[in-house]
Amino acid sequence: MEKTIIRVQGMMYNQCETLVTQAVLKVQGVAAAEAHLERGTVEIQHESDVERNALVAAIQAKGFDAVSE
Repeated sequence: MEKTIIRVQGMMYNQCETLVTQAVLKVQGVAAAEAHLERGTVEIQHESDVERNALVAAIQAKGFDAVSE
C-alpha cells in the first residue's frame, strides 16, 4: 500500500469532507481515505498502481480544486 496526500481547496463544511472521501473511495485500488477540513487535505491509502491523476480527477469531479503534493 502507498499513501498519497492531496491538497483540496474549497472544502468549507463537514459535508465537504464526506464528499471528498466518498469520491476518492470510488477509485479502484483505494483502500482508505480521510479528508481533513482544517488541513485542506485528503490522505489516501491505495495500491501502487493507482494513478494520482485518477485521484485528483475524482475530487475535481465533485467541484473541488485538488493538487497532488
